[in-house]
Amino acid sequence: MTPWIVIPVLLLLLPLLLPLLLVRIFARLIWSGLLCGVAWTQHAKLVIFVYSDSPKWKEHIESHILPDLPPDAIIINRSQPWDQTALTGRIFRHFGGHHEFCPIGIVVERWRSIRLFRLFKPFQEARHGDCSALNNVQAAMLAATQNGR
Repeated sequence: MTPWIVIPVLLLLLPLLLPLLLVRIFARLIWSGLLCGVAWTQHAKLVIFVYSDSPKWKEHIESHILPDLPPDAIIINRSQPWDQTALTGRIFRHFGGHHEFCPIGIVVERWRSIRLFRLFKPFQEARHGDCSALNNVQAAMLAATQNGR
């Protein structure tokens, strides 16, 4: 279709699509609130770390990140079977998104916003020789997982 035909069609469909979009946004907000509420009733601070057995980061994660996480942290290795219907699996799938979601650290703390620490791009940069982004994200994530903020 030519652009001058698409624009009027979109303008005609906008009143029909806007309510659906608003319902989707509202449902996502409700689902986010429910996940956080359930997590807050069970944990004062919930730490979830998700990674895979990719040779790009497996050795670094298992030797430098996992030992520094709190003992009650939930570790999900996507290369092995994991429960997607469990609370932690649902939180990862909901907040992790569809891009650059592995490896990721998720910190859910009572009455605070959820903090995501995406490590995909920092690992890519580290493979090209720049480890500063990886070190910064890793330090911020490990600081957030400790008792203090």
